[in-house]
Amino acid sequence: MLRFIARRLLEAIPVMLIIITGTFFMQRFVPGGPFTAEKAVTPEVLRNLQAYYHLNDPLWKQYVDYVSDLCPKKFHPMELTHGLDLKAAFGIDFRPSFKYPNRTVNEIIADKLPVSLELGAWSLLVALGIGLPLGILAAVKRNSWIDYLCSSLAMSGIGVPTFVLGPLLVLFFAIYLGWFNASGWYTPIDRVLPCFTLGNFYAAYIARLTRGGMIEVLNQDYIRTARAKGASEFRVIMKHALRGGLLPVVSFLGPAIAGILTGSFVIETIFQIPGLGREFVNSAFNRDYTMVLGTVILYAGFIVIFNLMVDVAQVWLNPKLKFD
Repeated sequence: MLRFIARRLLEAIPVMLIIITGTFFMQRFVPGGPFTAEKAVTPEVLRNLQAYYHLNDPLWKQYVDYVSDLCPKKFHPMELTHGLDLKAAFGIDFRPSFKYPNRTVNEIIADKLPVSLELGAWSLLVALGIGLPLGILAAVKRNSWIDYLCSSLAMSGIGVPTFVLGPLLVLFFAIYLGWFNASGWYTPIDRVLPCFTLGNFYAAYIARLTRGGMIEVLNQDYIRTARAKGASEFRVIMKHALRGGLLPVVSFLGPAIAGILTGSFVIETIFQIPGLGREFVNSAFNRDYTMVLGTVILYAGFIVIFNLMVDVAQVWLNPKLKFD
């Protein structure tokens, strides 16, 4: 297993390099720049700003210097216990922000990322908490009104995107009923609407995948053998069928987690949550090169790691698979 993980991590290096290269050059070829949205400045001030941020260097040199700053120069992971400071832990420097010249991208990420991770974690729990029971119930009660009801709920979750469901929930539960705040991330109750909005969409896919996987497993010979031996239906479902039935869900969790992380951009903007996704959206509008690059690199790294974790979990759930 360690050899498999090491090989996958080595394979991730060229993937990350392609993402960094593409993002770096696409930003520079987009019309405008980090200082075009500001008040008009004199040519001397503009030259000084470009010199300070090394924007007057040749483009190839800017790229090489930036990639060299991203290369880990030390390994002190225990530093992460004091905060998400990648520079202190690994020597990875995302450089100063163009929008906030007194703050570095590392500092902004350390401040905003915990909020986005909390939003993603609660949303994933919502997705699993809704999707798994609906899928299991639909499979056990196949072709009954319960199955049709669960399938209909799943289809409605897929059909209503988050940017539509979010404002509708705010309009009804926050404005009309006054049960929740329309925006913010201050109290535990503020987590309810954004986490449900983001998790509901993926709960629908999880429900459908769980139903299909469970139906396939419930038709296997070993399930009929377990029932013939007198095992209770609850034991058959939870002990024998669930492990194999969840394989499609586990395969989906890698892209799902990636979608939850990137989907938080929309949710954080709708609900005014002070997370990294909202900061990424603002940095794209502000042409904040370093902030956009830092956020893209961070989320790409998360996607690589989560996909690796899903592959390991699949082998654990299905012994027929091997690390190769």
